[in-house]
Amino acid sequence: MSADQTLFVSPSVTNMLVGDIREFCVFDIDGKILTREAEWTIDDSGIVTLNDKGQPTIITKQPGKAILRARVGSQSAEASITVLDGDKMPNGTIKWSVPNYPGYKSQKIVQAVPTARGPDLYTVEENAEGKSLVRAWTSEGIFLWIRKFDRRIVGAIPH
Repeated sequence: MSADQTLFVSPSVTNMLVGDIREFCVFDIDGKILTREAEWTIDDSGIVTLNDKGQPTIITKQPGKAILRARVGSQSAEASITVLDGDKMPNGTIKWSVPNYPGYKSQKIVQAVPTARGPDLYTVEENAEGKSLVRAWTSEGIFLWIRKFDRRIVGAIPH
C-alpha cells in the first residue's frame, strides 16, 4: 500500500479453503463504501470465481493465489487471496486481515457488543500527531464505518 492510497478492499488479505465463499467491499479514505460503484476483476479465474453482481463474492476452486481488484474511476485497490487445500485451516493461519489506514498504526482491537446489524469488532488506530481513529468491521472483515478524533483515545476505551 502506498502512502497516497485512497481506495481500499476489505478484507485486504484472506486465506480460504477450496469450496469457501467470501464477500468483499471497497471503501475510500473518508469511509464511503463504494462497493456497488466499483468494477471488480480477478487475475486468475482458475483459482477462484468472482460473482460481481451486488456484493462481490469469491468462490474458491483450487489451491493457489489470486488478486481481486476494485476500480472506482481512476483509483484502484486490491485484495490478496490464498486458497489452501484440505478440510481445515492449518493451525495459526490468519483467516483475513484488513487494510492499514495511511499514517496510522493499530493500537487495539475491541470486540463489539453484539447487535443485529452492528459491527463485530473495532480497530483503534493512532498517528504520530496524537490523532486517533476507530474503524468498525464485521466478523468476516467487511468494513462498516470510520470515526476520526483529534486526540488519543486508547486509554479511554475499556479492555
